Amino acid sequence: MSSHPFFAGDSDAKALGLYQLLRDDGTPLDDAAAKELAGLDRAFARKLFEGMVRIRVTDARMMALQRQGRIGFYGEATGQEAAVVGSAAASEPQDWIVPALREAGVGLYRGMTTDSYLAQIYGNALDPTKGRQLPCHPCDRAHHYVVMSSCVSTQIPHAVGIAMAMKIAGDRDKVCFGFMGDGGTSEPDFHVALNFAGVTRAPCVLICQNNQWAISTPASTQSASVTFAIKALAWFSHASQLHRTYVASLSALGWTLLVAIVLVAAGLARSPFAVQEPWVWSQLIIVAILASGLGGLLWNVGASRLGVAVASLWVNLVPFFAVLWSTAYGFVPNAYQIVGGLVALSGVVYMQWRKLSATAP
Repeated sequence: MSSHPFFAGDSDAKALGLYQLLRDDGTPLDDAAAKELAGLDRAFARKLFEGMVRIRVTDARMMALQRQGRIGFYGEATGQEAAVVGSAAASEPQDWIVPALREAGVGLYRGMTTDSYLAQIYGNALDPTKGRQLPCHPCDRAHHYVVMSSCVSTQIPHAVGIAMAMKIAGDRDKVCFGFMGDGGTSEPDFHVALNFAGVTRAPCVLICQNNQWAISTPASTQSASVTFAIKALAWFSHASQLHRTYVASLSALGWTLLVAIVLVAAGLARSPFAVQEPWVWSQLIIVAILASGLGGLLWNVGASRLGVAVASLWVNLVPFFAVLWSTAYGFVPNAYQIVGGLVALSGVVYMQWRKLSATAP
């Protein structure tokens, strides 16, 4: 465990601070950094340096070939080599790696051969995936290096899922590393994954490489957060506001049940097998879900009497007008739509009931 003062701070201090040992000229940042560096094994330091040089040289050559049209797409890690190699060095052979675009150096550091890597870049006869993958999508089963996903941040739920499986299987000596860029934190997958990781306490290490540009979007317009690291605190917080969520949950639960009962009753009384404007059924389900979810959200953020009043109005009136709208125009769902709607609405009811049970005194 490091003795650096940075690690003595609380979670907020770490998320807002910056752990730095070297200046741009390569000299120690301060006395604490000098002490930290003095304890670094020389052979290990050389291995780290060789890993970074290997990535830099390989990337330079591959980018030249890509510009010549001799290979397809390629994502270099120039300027990010330290984060790539440093995280790889922290992993153990039994750990799993779920990379983003620029983490091939992790696989190379862990044992993926250069021959295998280049064969996959070219997609030639030696490619273990037989050319069935996209360019610059290497993988290495032997060293638990999972192929990257082209879609931004979709690999983060995969990493958390692998970690959850490790926990269920009782593999206490394994960890899953998941990588993303700063732009990945703006995707829904990021928030879904961190929520699962926080709730299940999955053994995963999620690493965001902030190179200050998400393809063509600067960090200044990517997020309003002071740092990207502080976003993680929201998903590992145990704070809750019981006095507001309790009433909102109860109200949303009651009106969700009312919407379900009225819609089903109207459908069965008129003609359960008629098909008239079936898209309206989906619209009403969405309205009911919005009324439940957004009503609870508004109630939570209603720091004043006006906020609470707006929340109460939203929770109680939106489903009411949804029912009036459906009955006045005579839209009748068929049997399949009724069953599907009941399933969707029962999910909302269940979620609201769980929230009600969790927040009740």
